Amino acid sequence: MRARRYVWAEPEVQELLKKFVPATEEVHTLHRDQGPAGKHFRLVSEKGHYGKNPIDWTRQGIYALAPSGEFLASINSTNGGDVERMLKEALEAWEALPRNKRLLAGKPEEARERWAHLYPEDGMVLRVYTRDLPREKKMKDWREGAWNLDYAWFRKEEMWKFAPGGAVKGVRHEVPEEIVRRLARCHFVDNVRGQTEAFPEEAVEEASLTVTVESVKGDRVTVKYEGTVKIEQRGNWAVDDTGARAQTRGFRGKLLGRGKWSVQGKKFETLEIVSVGTRWGGTRYNFRNGDLEEAPLGYVLTLAGPGPEDRMTPAAIWQYGWGE
Repeated sequence: MRARRYVWAEPEVQELLKKFVPATEEVHTLHRDQGPAGKHFRLVSEKGHYGKNPIDWTRQGIYALAPSGEFLASINSTNGGDVERMLKEALEAWEALPRNKRLLAGKPEEARERWAHLYPEDGMVLRVYTRDLPREKKMKDWREGAWNLDYAWFRKEEMWKFAPGGAVKGVRHEVPEEIVRRLARCHFVDNVRGQTEAFPEEAVEEASLTVTVESVKGDRVTVKYEGTVKIEQRGNWAVDDTGARAQTRGFRGKLLGRGKWSVQGKKFETLEIVSVGTRWGGTRYNFRNGDLEEAPLGYVLTLAGPGPEDRMTPAAIWQYGWGE
């Protein structure tokens, strides 16, 4: 989100982008992929800004390539001026590139399907918004208004667990713990300012969510959600460039929400769950260095739309246990 605000919204950058074909991919997934796309990315990224780093370090950034796959330029920055200069460098490299290296000589190798093909067409997808809440400590820079977006996927049988147990006022049931635990581990993470990994299974100390039927009006059943989440991980990892050391990170908070279920349509027409609580700690790439103490954090989960912009793969999809 920081890049959207401070890079891609810049008029100079937008003008330069008219000469490019933008595409996005989750870098960790691409870095791990063993198919042709991942192999080519690793080949290209070794020529870029992080090429001298160990192979298991991130290769996050912006890469400009020719249609042939030839490397042109790269950078990892959320500064519009820096990205503008990189795009100009890429265009200069393109102009200098021999014509026989601009296009592929033959048909590209068929890329294998990755996580996107697991999108739950008949299930449920939630947008997960994350942001810091008001507090006394002020950042006085981009961090003060930072927020982020992820997506949570649920298969059809999992969606039904969020639905009312019956169209009778007062009926209540618990969403299965394994579903709430996955939601907590993978999506109640501190990604407000950057990337972070999911919590391990053993970090979840509490994860509960109760569904209660509040009212029934014809085909529509309104349900209320109440729950609690507490997650804490202890271990050794880096939060900056000084190396790994003993760390603790976590989140604890309450969950409240409402949804409207269509009995005939067998789907949610509206659904919103909010969690307000306290976070602490940091990880290597979530920009919490110097801000590791307890502070308020909020999540809002809402139904995603059917458009392509809402089909983004969850950042921690490989933690779902769905296979690839």
